[in-house]
Amino acid sequence: MPLSVVVGSPVNAVIDGHSTSNGALIPDSATVTLTSSDPSVATVPATATVPTGGAQELTVPVTSVAAGTCSIAVTVVANGTSLSASDTLTVTAAVAALDHVTLSLVAG
Repeated sequence: MPLSVVVGSPVNAVIDGHSTSNGALIPDSATVTLTSSDPSVATVPATATVPTGGAQELTVPVTSVAAGTCSIAVTVVANGTSLSASDTLTVTAAVAALDHVTLSLVAG
């Protein structure tokens, strides 16, 4: 599902992989690659490591760099099968905002 954040906000890409027929996990022998369609907007590590024993879910950091929109994609190659997924990230510029007000009473 698409996500919108402010530049510098923490973002994670959560890769969920399993067999709907037998519950098999992403095997530890799998190759997991990630890409950003626009690294000037957001960057991702080129690869993710599957822990020994496999995993149903992998979490990798996404770094928001500048305002814009990009697609974050993952490809998992396991046992000769390649599966891909992607999602859209929109990064907005940080906007200066009023965050403090004081009031002083003085004799007139």
